[in-house]
Amino acid sequence: MRFSKKLKKGIFLSNGNSQRLSNVSEQFKNLGFKVGHLDEEGPISFFDKVNLKERYSEDIKHQVDYFVFNGINDIKKINKKFLFNKKYFIMGNPKYDIIKNNCKKTHSKQINLIKQKYKIFCLLLVILHYLN
Repeated sequence: MRFSKKLKKGIFLSNGNSQRLSNVSEQFKNLGFKVGHLDEEGPISFFDKVNLKERYSEDIKHQVDYFVFNGINDIKKINKKFLFNKKYFIMGNPKYDIIKNNCKKTHSKQINLIKQKYKIFCLLLVILHYLN
């Protein structure tokens, strides 16, 4: 890594475990960072067994110090042996948290501006990287 000598040690939070991201996590781990993992596709409670096994493999378990989950159902879906001796946290999911009442209060000004301009609307939180 180009700037590795200038980086202060901390936590690197990975958003997935594709081969590329897995390599990056390993590089940060070798530099003395703690590695956290929050799956960008979550909540994982909706994953099928094949997808879950692929994204939460034994290889990723050894690279990651902390796991961040969307909710208690995610933890129930993971094999208990997988989480043995690992720290994990439940942080929620911004895709879903934004529709909660306390977030509506926080964003009420923007919500009202959108309602004035578009009247009735449906907010779809999607990734359209093929179109970008």
